[in-house]
Amino acid sequence: MPDPTPVVAELVKNASYSKFKQIVNENISHEPGWQQVAIMFRFTQMAVQMAGMGTAVALQIKEMTLKYFEDKFAGWIVGQGGWVSNYPSIRYCVHQ
Repeated sequence: MPDPTPVVAELVKNASYSKFKQIVNENISHEPGWQQVAIMFRFTQMAVQMAGMGTAVALQIKEMTLKYFEDKFAGWIVGQGGWVSNYPSIRYCVHQ
């Protein structure tokens, strides 16, 4: 994967959900998968750091990420059996 910094800078600069969705869709696969989930979390982490933790822009990025995650990944994750069924270490922690 190429350097994600320009993509993240674009996410921080354009804080509308439609633009956020367009940028993310252009940079991750259209088919949901665990790799796309990881990339989404990484983009969000970088964008929040770039915007500055606790700033209004960082909070807006978090909200847009949650909405995007719900729109694109939530149903797919449930269809895979959820988080716990795919990660035994999580299952172990949850059932302790």
